[in-house]
Parts: sequence; structure tokens; C-alpha cells
Amino acid sequence: GGGGGGGGSSTPRHGVAVSPREPAEKMGLYWGFQTRLATSLKAVFEECPFEGGYDLTIGTSERGESLGMGRLPRFKHLLLAFGGLGGFEEVCADKLSGYRGGTDPSSLFTRYVNVCPRQTSRTIRTEEALMISLATLDPLLPER
Repeated sequence: GGGGGGGGSSTPRHGVAVSPREPAEKMGLYWGFQTRLATSLKAVFEECPFEGGYDLTIGTSERGESLGMGRLPRFKHLLLAFGGLGGFEEVCADKLSGYRGGTDPSSLFTRYVNVCPRQTSRTIRTEEALMISLATLDPLLPER
């Protein structure tokens, strides 16, 4: 059958291209996440593309707290940030971060968490951390 979408229907489906924001804005549907590049860690927060900034910021680190099972607060714009091999501690220590050396990275985020507390490898690749984090956070999201 044509038209895609499963169900075995042979009725063709027709649609129109819309802005990537339309499903979320007009229908309230989750429509994926966005990534962006920033010139520094400080710029991640200061150059937030949303008026009023991020409602909820989560930094992930093996040095973060255990996530716990409580629901996350309601939010409109969530920032989920991943540190490098040396974690956000190394990022903050770099003069290009925009922060003073010795800045405690946990002070930069609403929550500073370890999403994989029993990891047995030294590192988790970013693409792995993304999937682990999204899967871990999903049941903690507030009801819509």
C-alpha cells in the first residue's frame, strides 16, 4: 500500500511542508531536540535563543549527584549539557570558558547529575550519553 504510516491502508496521504516549529507550537507535540554551537560555556547560557532563557538546565557529569526519582519541574525550555572527557570541571578551568578558574560547574545548572552512576567504562561517548540521558529523563518529565 502507498502513503506510508502503516495500518495497511492503500489510501494515499497528502501533506504540505511546514516549519519545524509548527507541530510543537500549533499542536503541542514533541518534535525533537535542537543543538547549537556556542563560543564558550558562558555563551551557552548568555546567548540562549529563547526569551527569558532556559527554565531548566541540566549538566551531566560522572561527578554529578544521583538523579533520584522525583519528577522534574515544569519547563518550557530545557538545556541538557554534556561535558567532555575532563567534565565541566575542566571546561570551567579553561580561560576560554568565560568563567573564573575554580568555578564549581554544579553552580551553573539547575541540576548537575550523573545519569549513569554505575558505568564501568572510563568514558561514555556523547552519542551514548545523549541516548542514556534522554531515556533516563523521560519518566521524570512532568505530565503535559
